[in-house]
Amino acid sequence: MKKILMLLVIAIVGVSCISEDMNSTKLDLQRIDPFVEKMAPVQEGMKTVISVDGQVICETTIEMPYLVPKGKTATIEYQPVTKDGYQNGGYATHQFMAMFEDTRNGDNDYNDFVCYITVKDEITGTWNSQTNKNDIVDRLTVYVQPLALGATKSFQFGIKFPNNEIWTAAPNSVRADFFDGRTGFINVDSVGWPLPTTYFLGGDINHIKRHKTQAFAVDSWNYYQQRVNPFIVLNSGDTIYLAIYNHTLEQTNYNNIVSQKGYPFGMALPKTPWSLETIPMADAYPNFTSWLLGNSTTFSLNFNATKVILQSVEEGQVLGNPEGLNWGSNLK
Repeated sequence: MKKILMLLVIAIVGVSCISEDMNSTKLDLQRIDPFVEKMAPVQEGMKTVISVDGQVICETTIEMPYLVPKGKTATIEYQPVTKDGYQNGGYATHQFMAMFEDTRNGDNDYNDFVCYITVKDEITGTWNSQTNKNDIVDRLTVYVQPLALGATKSFQFGIKFPNNEIWTAAPNSVRADFFDGRTGFINVDSVGWPLPTTYFLGGDINHIKRHKTQAFAVDSWNYYQQRVNPFIVLNSGDTIYLAIYNHTLEQTNYNNIVSQKGYPFGMALPKTPWSLETIPMADAYPNFTSWLLGNSTTFSLNFNATKVILQSVEEGQVLGNPEGLNWGSNLK
């Protein structure tokens, strides 16, 4: 009896790594072979797919154990991670912080690139006598202010708009295009007043980038209802999007913007201090884990002041009205 129970446990563990998207066959408990445990290898920006006799038994982007029937040979393939996660995602509000990881398997401090995004609507309507209603169109002007860079990797930054227009704000790299090519970590260490001379100040027309979209049709006159989708592009071509801080704003593809560990690749939040270097968001914001598990609908902005950048510094550097700068015709 003990032997049968042990075999049942092994069987359950053996199928736990099978992708939910695959059709698995029922186990014949009378003919279970012993299993050999192995560790799934991983490659940056790739998904590891492990098969036995043509049946996928494990898909993962993190190192994890899997079981192979004794005497069988496992086939390992590496496939590009192609999930996008922007179709029904995005962020519809006037201003927000965008905090990114620079990998799908990072340290979850969300300070690899931090910026503040301001979105302005320009809604107009033209009366349509055939439909007996206004044809409403919108143009968005978006401003991106760089705040911090806790990454050593090179990556691009851009925004996808609801009319499918894509603006690559940092075509060379975030470091070169937003931070003047400065080396090392930028604004992710603890500082106080007066600010050190090495502190990067990005709240001016020389560093804030602006883009105005083409006009596109909308359904209402409501402002800030159009979802913009900030993203970064890694050197492998992998594109990482933001998760939304409020679960009630999520759409059906939320799982496409979180890693297989369950962590978002980036966070869209109201104005709030970002984590110090190597400090996980879960340590800086005690509500993070509860929010991640779905036990809390909204991400709480209560933070541990010793784990984040000094709040007065963050508030003093974030420019609330970038549209007030003397832009002229300069669309950077």
